Amino acid sequence: MKNNISVMVIIGIMFLTGCAETYSVEGRAIIRVAGYDFVDEDRLKATVAVPQYGRGESNGTPTEKYQSAVDHSVKEAHENIQRKLSKPISIGKLELSLFNEELAKNGLKNMIDFLGRDL
Repeated sequence: MKNNISVMVIIGIMFLTGCAETYSVEGRAIIRVAGYDFVDEDRLKATVAVPQYGRGESNGTPTEKYQSAVDHSVKEAHENIQRKLSKPISIGKLELSLFNEELAKNGLKNMIDFLGRDL
């Protein structure tokens, strides 16, 4: 009987430990501001701002690093930006998204869907 309880406890602990991947903030490029501009009928320009935290900053205010890419979709532009950065991008703390008026006239549904779902 004790063996059965011990086995059940061990199996229960295995299920409770979880398998979710954890990410270190220092190991991610956290996008805080993103802007999207109309280039032509097939392309758009994405520009993102990523805070750069340095050691020993006296006032704690990070500097910003800006990266841009021109491509056919928001997803492809973000993939190109990812190639330019040394850390994987994360959009979980996105504070501001700016859209060019011409781009907005063509519709934002796919872009907003991507920003809310894929990153």
